[in-house]
Amino acid sequence: MQNRQTIIVVLAVIALFYGLYEVVLSKSLKAKAANSGQLKQTMQDAVRNIETRLASIAKTGIGKKEEQYIVRRIETRWEANPFAVEPAIQKALTRSSAEMKKDASFVYSAYIETSKNKAAIINDSEYMEGDQLETVGYYLKRITPKSVIILHKASKSETEILFTDKGD
Repeated sequence: MQNRQTIIVVLAVIALFYGLYEVVLSKSLKAKAANSGQLKQTMQDAVRNIETRLASIAKTGIGKKEEQYIVRRIETRWEANPFAVEPAIQKALTRSSAEMKKDASFVYSAYIETSKNKAAIINDSEYMEGDQLETVGYYLKRITPKSVIILHKASKSETEILFTDKGD
């Protein structure tokens, strides 16, 4: 009787493993095979499309004279650099750190704390301690529910911004 039970248990285990193979592995392998065939067809279509476009370009391609003209135009010097910024405009765009500090205004409007992290909403953007603010040169040093400390890297000055409820 015990041999019979052992044989039944072994057959049940084999049936279980076969069932798992059919349900889990076989379907995923078939799906991968189907996807790889579809991918292969898509790649072949893309290659055919590129070859067709290259052939049409070759038929209506650029002649020798046009190529020489393009090379001559590339090699000629510009009278003025179209990308250069005039000194007066550059000065207007460049602000000193004192001007930046005077213009920087921050609104601390929300405090979020999870089990591991603290975040602050400053000027409608979410920041964590150590993040750089949208205003260049300013970093969030410390977050508390009542205030945040903002560090200006260049001047090493710290500014405390108190919590402001925008709903009032």
